[in-house]
Amino acid sequence: MDTITRQQYVSSDVLRAHFWDVFVADALLGNFDRHNGNWGFLYDDNTGETEIAPVFDCGSGLRKIVSETEKLPGYTVAYKPEFSSTATDFRVILKNVNYNMCDASVHDAAHDTAHDAAHDTSAISKQNLLLEFCADPKSRDEMQAYIDVSSRSHFSKYYLKPLLSSGKLEMMFPDKPKSKNQKYTTVHSK
Repeated sequence: MDTITRQQYVSSDVLRAHFWDVFVADALLGNFDRHNGNWGFLYDDNTGETEIAPVFDCGSGLRKIVSETEKLPGYTVAYKPEFSSTATDFRVILKNVNYNMCDASVHDAAHDTAHDAAHDTSAISKQNLLLEFCADPKSRDEMQAYIDVSSRSHFSKYYLKPLLSSGKLEMMFPDKPKSKNQKYTTVHSK
């Protein structure tokens, strides 16, 4: 804790809170590999600003999540935990092995309608996340990473084009829509 107080890169209070947040995350993940080499700062040469590096090297805990899930009664490969990450976050999906999954061959109109509605809600939710994210101009790649969509065509069809055509999002260079420097920003109501 003395090191936290002595360093001069970020506020000691902020760093101390981060330290305990990581401690709790490691405990929840079962990570046993946190050591002094797993902490850091990010320094921006252009601005001279320093910030706390995101949490990294939590791999030992992730193996434990998978191995413990596999031991649960009723476990099948369909319940295997899913891990994904973007430039801004890391996600773990844990499936409830106590939930009785429907037979995949049984589909009816009500299920399909509910399924489609869930996809629509998901797309709208991600569009809203993008509008918040683009308060400051962002590139297409940054936007895709933020909502964890890897397909450019899917992103364009379900997120970018609807937001542009609705007038909720605008291009920074509308006269050069295919510019490699193109960025997008949220249109604020007047």
